[in-house]
Amino acid sequence: MYKFRLHGLLVVGELALALVLACGAGLMLKSLWVIRSQTAAFAPERVLTTSINHRQMPEASDHASYFDDLISKIEVLPNVATAAAAGCGSVPFRIAGLPEPSSDPGVNLHLPCVSLHYAQALGLRLVSGRWLADGDGQGSLPVAVVNEATARIYSRLYPDSGPLIGKKIWTDATPSEFPTVVGVVSDFRWRPDTDPEPAAFVPAAQSPFRGLATLFVRTSSDPTDLADPIRKIVGRTPGVSMLRPQTLEDQLSGAIAPRRFQAALFVAFAALGLVLAVVGTYGVLSYSVTQRTREIGLRMALGAMESNVLREVLNRGMKLALAGVASGIIGSAALAHLMRSLLYGVEPTDLWTYCIVALLLISVAMSAAYVPARRATRIDPMRALRYE
Repeated sequence: MYKFRLHGLLVVGELALALVLACGAGLMLKSLWVIRSQTAAFAPERVLTTSINHRQMPEASDHASYFDDLISKIEVLPNVATAAAAGCGSVPFRIAGLPEPSSDPGVNLHLPCVSLHYAQALGLRLVSGRWLADGDGQGSLPVAVVNEATARIYSRLYPDSGPLIGKKIWTDATPSEFPTVVGVVSDFRWRPDTDPEPAAFVPAAQSPFRGLATLFVRTSSDPTDLADPIRKIVGRTPGVSMLRPQTLEDQLSGAIAPRRFQAALFVAFAALGLVLAVVGTYGVLSYSVTQRTREIGLRMALGAMESNVLREVLNRGMKLALAGVASGIIGSAALAHLMRSLLYGVEPTDLWTYCIVALLLISVAMSAAYVPARRATRIDPMRALRYE
């Protein structure tokens, strides 16, 4: 009896450890699914992205005209749907004419200057208002299009100030050059595993590119096939070079590569723990049936039904599984705070994940218990009575 209890405790421990690992794997996989779903707001498929270094261009060069000409040449290449360029800066978040918010004073607003086809190239969706137009150039009213993250922050900081469209964004320029918000577009996450940052897009014709610019080319075929033709076009201009061409999908995938690796480790260890739990459950119940061969044979000789014998062995397996699940849930809850930094968009105590993993573990444990239980029902009473 002592030996059976010790074996049972070992099985419970294996099942509990398997549940902890399986819950961790389930949470990591669900977190990856949430991250993947974040890309639904834009379309990163078949987009080539590369940096354009134009710092060495002659000082008298018109950088805005250069990028307009570069984009026009790229858009006539075969299989190119559209192309766009962007340069990025950052300014404190503030709405002109309104008091500086007392909360979140350190929120910064990314202020990239972009070409006209930027939204189409990245697959941004217009939520309200309008996108930048050809008429938004030098001498016209400075304008900007913000993303949804900016609109949400504005609504939180200025809840009684009306819609954001029509307001002016504070920058370090003179008040007459504050850009007016004319539209709102969907969020874009350069890192899908982080919350979108507030951004306002201004036309490059009103805010020229500085330093490195990023080129986006949407294609109807493999984007990497266009890397060399684009490099040749860029190389025709002295002082301009093309750096690090890659697909936008690869860039986004690389951003979450550490999370995929962590999830793969959890899945591998969970699978190993599950195998050990199955082997342990099968071994203990099989050993129990072997030790009770004479008892089972005698009961069947006295008229015990096969279903009763089957139910008895399965009940023992169920008790082990439930004890292991209960211990595992307690252990998972105790270690939940350690998982928080590894997850995105998922609580470490996600109820559905725990329930699904618990049901899976019970099903696997009962499947392992069924084999020795079925074997017990096939014991020949006469041979069992002669069993030593």
